[in-house]
Amino acid sequence: MTRSALGWIIAGFLALGLGATSIVLGLNLVPSLTDAQETGLLAPWILTWFLIALAVISSMTIAGFLVVHSLTNERRSN
Repeated sequence: MTRSALGWIIAGFLALGLGATSIVLGLNLVPSLTDAQETGLLAPWILTWFLIALAVISSMTIAGFLVVHSLTNERRSN
C-alpha cells in the first residue's frame, strides 16, 4: 500500500468520524421525542433528525468512495 492510498483511507475514516459526530451531537443537543411532542415542536424535531440522517448517509458514501478510490488507484499503479 502506498502512502497516497493510506492517506485516502485515513480520509475515509475521518469522514465516518464526521457521521458519528453528527449522531453524538444529535443525541446530546436535540430534545427527546416526548419533549418535542409536549412543546408542539414535532416538525422541527423530525427535520433535524432527517438532516442528521442525511449527514450520516453522506459521510458513509464519501468514506466508501474514498476507500474504493484508494484501492483502485493502488491497482492502477502496479
